[in-house]
Amino acid sequence: MTQLTPIQLEDGTIIYPYVTKGTAESNLKITVKCSFPDQSEKKTQQS
Repeated sequence: MTQLTPIQLEDGTIIYPYVTKGTAESNLKITVKCSFPDQSEKKTQQS
């Protein structure tokens, strides 16, 4: 199951994204923040 991570908007509002399909016209600014495991941490887990 996918775990949803909260997103804080510029106005301070916190939302939980829910991706669905559809269309709409709007003017949005979206900032995406990602984090990835450290490569050395990943190698240790595979051993």
